[in-house]
Amino acid sequence: MTWVIACKIFMTFSSLAFTQERFDGHDYLHRGFPSFSLFLQSVIFIRDHNTLGQEVSGYIDYAHRLKTQDFEPYFSGKKRLMPGRSDLCYYNWKTLVSTSNSSPNFEVIYDNPDGLLFKNKRDKKILNLDPLSGPGEDSKRTFLQSDIYIHAVIYDHNIRTV
Repeated sequence: MTWVIACKIFMTFSSLAFTQERFDGHDYLHRGFPSFSLFLQSVIFIRDHNTLGQEVSGYIDYAHRLKTQDFEPYFSGKKRLMPGRSDLCYYNWKTLVSTSNSSPNFEVIYDNPDGLLFKNKRDKKILNLDPLSGPGEDSKRTFLQSDIYIHAVIYDHNIRTV
C-alpha cells in the first residue's frame, strides 16, 4: 500500500480518533487504531493483481487485521495491503479460488438474493456491499482513487450499542 492510500485510510479514521481520545484520554492515533472497534469497524475492499500477476479481490476486516498483523510495513510503503484467503471474502479471478470467512466483527451472509452482505456481530446491523444500494444503517462507503489498486473502497460502520 502506498503512503497516499495509507494516509487516506488514516484520515478516514482520524476524526473519530480525536472524538474517542476525548472520552478516555488515550492516544489511539499512534497505536494503530486497535480500540476503534468500540465505535467504528471498517471493511476494506481491494481489487488488484497479486505478485503472480493474477487479479484478486476481497474484503478485509480492518480491525481484525490490525489485531493479527503488523501494519507498519503497509503504512511505511514497504508492503501493499492485499486480500487473502483468511479475510472476510477472497476471490482469485484466474484460479477461480473463492473463500469466505466470518471474523470476530462480521458475519458473512453469502446466500442472500440481494448479494453479499456482512452482519456486524456487535449491533447486528447489515453492511450492504452493492454499489447501487446504500451501505446500510450507520454505515458509509468511500471510494478511493488509487494509482496502486485497480479498485479500493472503505466501508465504515459506526457501532451503536444495543
